Amino acid sequence: MSNPYLSVVIPAYNESFRIVKPITEVCQYFAQQEYTSEIIIVDDGSSDDTAEVITKHFPHVKLISYKENQGKGFAVKTGMASAKGELILMCDADNATPIVEVERLLPIAINFPVVIGSRYLPGSNIMVKQPITRVIGSRLFNLLVQLLLLPGFPDTQCGFKLFSQGAANNLFSKLETKRWGFDLEVLVRAKKAKLKIKQVPVDWYDQPGSRIQSVRVFFNSIVELLKIKRDSLRW
Repeated sequence: MSNPYLSVVIPAYNESFRIVKPITEVCQYFAQQEYTSEIIIVDDGSSDDTAEVITKHFPHVKLISYKENQGKGFAVKTGMASAKGELILMCDADNATPIVEVERLLPIAINFPVVIGSRYLPGSNIMVKQPITRVIGSRLFNLLVQLLLLPGFPDTQCGFKLFSQGAANNLFSKLETKRWGFDLEVLVRAKKAKLKIKQVPVDWYDQPGSRIQSVRVFFNSIVELLKIKRDSLRW
């Protein structure tokens, strides 16, 4: 059997209460496409019954599960290593960026090995806004990102990114950041490798039940940012 055109890697952690609807939407969308695809869900050591819910409702989806929570970056890296597609899409389990938005990214991937969705470009639409505290935290974090690491990237953290197989193998095989800051490391490594990166506006809906609302996560992400800044000097 030949490899699929597109692999979809979806990290999940304690998502049993809301995962059925978004994954159903993802599966239904790709079932209607002419190209071949595979869906890989990585259960990042959930303490709830996320794995059981996925197995029950989506037996045709590839599930990777392990016992101890390792972080979103580790989960995505694990999924990328298993993906067989010519192109590999990383997207969040809550479908905050609707899966149909992949249609904006796929044509760009012909010329760009790294294509990232952005919520803060002309043409982007934030259809359901975040709570004000998360908006402030997000903007402050991005300001630091642009000052220290990635000038000209107004949104590094949107969980909707498309990679060629070669770019994914190159970038994720070397990935060291296990948690929220992994997007930063991937993009810094892409720039170091002189891979062409294209930012594409996407629609986005804030979803209830997000795992990134705490002050602790915000400060941990800053620690990861500073570590990536330091470590990038040796890459």
